[in-house]
Amino acid sequence: MGKEAQSVPSAVELYKKANDILGYDILDVCINGPKEKLDSTVISQPAIYVTSLAAVELLRAHDGGQEIIDSVDVTCGLSLGEYTALAFAGAFS
Repeated sequence: MGKEAQSVPSAVELYKKANDILGYDILDVCINGPKEKLDSTVISQPAIYVTSLAAVELLRAHDGGQEIIDSVDVTCGLSLGEYTALAFAGAFS
């Protein structure tokens, strides 16, 4: 989870910000585990949130990705995904 993000500077920056807030390297845990650590809610919740936002940055970096993002009229999510949808929509800016 998040391995492809290493190739997109804006996604890497998201992980760096998360590291500063969380106090540990979340991308390292996502990529290298151990699985038991990633299975822990206290780790998995921020990992899923940051990786979801990094996925948007991956899309943005691909040809036509920004146009796809700009065409979005509605976002939604369930449970933790609600926060990702709100962040994508700019509600936290």
